[in-house]
Amino acid sequence: MKMKLIPYILAALWLVTSCISRPDYVLDEEAMVSLLTDVHRSEGLLEVQQDNKTFSNNEDYKKAIIAAVLVKHNVTRAQYDSSLVWYGQNLKYLVKVYNKVQKNIIEEIDYWTNADMARGSMFDVSQQGDSVDLWTVDKHLVMDENRLLAFRFWEIPNDSNFVKGDSLIWHVNVPHVPVSHYLVATLAIGYEKAIGIENCSTVVVRTDTCFDIALRTDTTAAFNSIVASVALLKDSLSVKDDVAFVDSLTMIRKR
Repeated sequence: MKMKLIPYILAALWLVTSCISRPDYVLDEEAMVSLLTDVHRSEGLLEVQQDNKTFSNNEDYKKAIIAAVLVKHNVTRAQYDSSLVWYGQNLKYLVKVYNKVQKNIIEEIDYWTNADMARGSMFDVSQQGDSVDLWTVDKHLVMDENRLLAFRFWEIPNDSNFVKGDSLIWHVNVPHVPVSHYLVATLAIGYEKAIGIENCSTVVVRTDTCFDIALRTDTTAAFNSIVASVALLKDSLSVKDDVAFVDSLTMIRKR
């Protein structure tokens, strides 16, 4: 007899949880989605900075980043924590919020990926020769996404004109880095994981300058691709969005 009551009890519990009203001190769904989207963006910024020992990665710095997000949304830490607790106790609403947060982030990734493809970021097969400029795409960049992370990524595949032991020199001119920002440029050569070769170099600049990043491919193992990236980062989320310029990009292959 008791077993027959279980479906009715579960139904009653569902009705009770469905009718739970959100307290006034808890952020509504729209505000929570917007806030958590920025929180996860800031966490992405922190992850990028963790590999860069030039900048602080301590707990105080992380707290300052989150505090800046809360200020942007005009939300106190108490409101944020209380809202997280309430949504955590009402999973139906929490799942709904995070589905929208995930959708926001995926849409942003897709947008900027498609924007890069639309600019024609694919590289042609390299020319033959001992001294060749591999950089056949945009030589001038404006880092103007007005986001926490302005990012460019390129991949140059290996082709028959490469020879083991080739040297690469990536020249980057930076005529303008805004105040309280820094530019991170990385060049890497990707090999098969099985051979265990790591070949990567990173340069961080805070002022207007130009620099070269030089790497040499392994003389015994073929590589898959050359990967280059440039990122414009802020010291903190409270820093006003600004624009950086990069130009005169070249990547010379020598042997």
